[in-house]
Parts: sequence; C-alpha cells; structure tokens
Amino acid sequence: YPLLRRINYYLMRWVRKKFRRLKTFKKFHKRWKQITAAYPLYFAHWPGFRR
Repeated sequence: YPLLRRINYYLMRWVRKKFRRLKTFKKFHKRWKQITAAYPLYFAHWPGFRR
C-alpha cells in the first residue's frame, strides 16, 4: 500500500523532528517499534499496515 507507507513516512519524519533525542536512527527505530506495538490502533491506517 504505497499511500499508507507515505503516511507512515511523514509521521516518522515528524516524530524525528519533534523529539530531538530520537535523532539517531537506532534510537528512533527502537522507540517506533515500541509505540506501534503498544498502540496498534493509534492511527486509523495502522491496523491493516504492519511494517
């Protein structure tokens, strides 16, 4: 689903810019996985999109 990937990309980019402590990719990726696992219904497109 290209559109859902694009939405996720924009969300990820926004989070990395907003929270400077997540600037490095390793820290960010670890936290992103925790968030998506803990809150799978946080955004409407996440239930059908696992990455």
